[in-house]
Amino acid sequence: MISEGRSVSGWTQFVELFKRNSTYLLRNPATIRMTFVNAAFIALLVLALFFKVADIYLGDDIFFDKTRVALYNWVGLSFMMTNNIMMPSILNVVLQMPLQVPVFKREIMNRMYTPTAYYFARIISGMLVQLCQPLILTFIVFFGLGEPITFENFVNFLTGAMQLTLVGCGVGYFCGVLVDDDNIARGITTFFTLCFMLVSGGLNSAATYPPVVDQMQYISPNRYALEIFFRVLSDQKVYPFPLDESNVLTNLGFNRGLPMCHLMLGVLFLLYIGAGWAVIVFRNRNF
Repeated sequence: MISEGRSVSGWTQFVELFKRNSTYLLRNPATIRMTFVNAAFIALLVLALFFKVADIYLGDDIFFDKTRVALYNWVGLSFMMTNNIMMPSILNVVLQMPLQVPVFKREIMNRMYTPTAYYFARIISGMLVQLCQPLILTFIVFFGLGEPITFENFVNFLTGAMQLTLVGCGVGYFCGVLVDDDNIARGITTFFTLCFMLVSGGLNSAATYPPVVDQMQYISPNRYALEIFFRVLSDQKVYPFPLDESNVLTNLGFNRGLPMCHLMLGVLFLLYIGAGWAVIVFRNRNF
């Protein structure tokens, strides 16, 4: 049926490939169950480590002891959240392309479909499963951290987690289409993951990076997601004089703002998805 639709439209190819990929996922329920179990376990572990971490009053902390500990905890939690979301999002999808190379090559040489239809059907069907992770993580973790429970905070927390998952999937698929060897794809993924983690602002202040390293922040999704989580945790906090929210965020380098962070995560998602599409089309330009 896919082959018959080859001369009709790319949409027909996409729909048939999407249904085939979705059927394959549903026939492997262990993968889906593992995604749910992993997300729930990580969420409960994070909640146990940081329960009510944001439920603290700092206005009377004249020696800055509680403030220092609170800021360390908020940055640590934000750093853990970004890594716990980003790493599974990449690793769960990076091998999907390399492992399907023999089938893909055979079908593409028979002109059963275009690389574009295959690529977008593959990534969309895979992303729908991966989006379960940030949903589970948010609904378990958010209400137990002690930050102000407002609609705005919840939306920022949830959308930040979902956007980071989508970017992670985009990076994973991009690495997967670069090479046909799964070991090399894993190596490239590790490189990206470490770079994103090191310039996220979770290990040191993002305001103190050297000039060259400082520019790497702009392509790191972890950097923007970490600021989103930190701003949610520190929302409406009263700091001891002379500290206030503005200079705390500036000293930590979290001065992009929530709208810009969400915007950049969206841009990075389109960037990595577009780069992966360009690579798979270029590598199969003769078919």
